[in-house]
Amino acid sequence: MNRVGISWCIRTNRKKEWKLISVIGSILAQAVEPENFEILISGDTDFTCLDGEMAKHVRLLPDAESAHSGRTSVMMNRMAREAKRPWVCFTDDDIFFCEGWYDRVCQFLSDHPEIGLCTFPLRNTDGSRFWDWAIHTEGKSYLIDPRIPDPRLYVTGGLALIRREAWEANPWDEKRGFYEGEDTEWSQRVIASGVNVGLCTAAYAIHNDWRYFQLGNGVKRAGDTKEAMAVAARPIANGYYGQYLGEAGKALEEIRGALNGLRWEILPALGAEDKGKLATIVHQLGQMEEMIGRINEAGKQLAELAV
Repeated sequence: MNRVGISWCIRTNRKKEWKLISVIGSILAQAVEPENFEILISGDTDFTCLDGEMAKHVRLLPDAESAHSGRTSVMMNRMAREAKRPWVCFTDDDIFFCEGWYDRVCQFLSDHPEIGLCTFPLRNTDGSRFWDWAIHTEGKSYLIDPRIPDPRLYVTGGLALIRREAWEANPWDEKRGFYEGEDTEWSQRVIASGVNVGLCTAAYAIHNDWRYFQLGNGVKRAGDTKEAMAVAARPIANGYYGQYLGEAGKALEEIRGALNGLRWEILPALGAEDKGKLATIVHQLGQMEEMIGRINEAGKQLAELAV
């Protein structure tokens, strides 16, 4: 199995710096040999979080103007021009590479040397599909069966791996930006030029945003947690939510017990000399207990939805 050299190119607008830390950490956790990887970041790179050991592995290409105006293609091309490895991995800053991603990519490319553009199972946080094998038609995008070839296929700009020479022959159209069909136009142009595209089914990544979930053959963004929970037939998600609700219930009972002890045992002794202060604290405790009650009720509703 050949060890593939990859330049990870991350575009960011710095809205969620902890997500950026997560994606960098997930790349470093792949334990790729130093000569086989590099991490480039373009966009708003005025970070407060990137320092220490992690910063040693990152090359910043500041372009706050493009980030804030959604000129994603400009950032992609700039990073690809600077990339030093034979493969370029374009990725957003809210992607998390799962354990073993790199090794499985190396195996896939060794088994399929004809591939020049790779897409991957990109999952929502609830386990449903975000984008992997998708088509774009009549102004809309749809997920399709990964076993079905389709001339309308496109590879999401949120995560794509391409040979350097394939990008050099087909750079991103810098007239197009975010939500302007930049990835559909780019990937379809790459495929039309004769570059073979493949889905590396073994190498998973996570779209690190809980608001998104699969609905039919598309992807929906939830307005709130309850809306996300209400979508039917998501067994993987329901398992996670069940674990969460169980742990949350235990925590709430512990909090309730601690508050009862505070109200009836500790505070009377501590507040004997200041009745006014004690009354204020007891009132605040009552408000806290009321909030816990509401949380408990919400938990019961979520539990019913997660069946």
